[in-house]
Amino acid sequence: MAIGIDPTVDFTFKMLLGSPEHPGLTIHFLNSTLEEPRISEVEYLNRFQDRKYDDDKLSVLDILAIEDHRRRLNIEMQSSPTKELPQRLAFYNARSYVNQLTPGATLR
Repeated sequence: MAIGIDPTVDFTFKMLLGSPEHPGLTIHFLNSTLEEPRISEVEYLNRFQDRKYDDDKLSVLDILAIEDHRRRLNIEMQSSPTKELPQRLAFYNARSYVNQLTPGATLR
């Protein structure tokens, strides 16, 4: 890269695509990679998926956002594939889905 900043480094990736002060880059990235509908707004959520019990696994997502169609987006950067990646992504997605529930809510 011309200025010596690698966008795949965790910190840089989060600063580029996870900055509430500059959501335009995130919106442009999502619209270039996702299919319709187009996104015009993102709201950044707490990327730490809290543990309910002491022995639960702590999940820390790269970027967690809600877009203007109310879809939750887990945006992850992986610079190299690992054999555990499919299981990790399934775990993160399941955890994000469950964390949307409010007391007394049911799954649809």
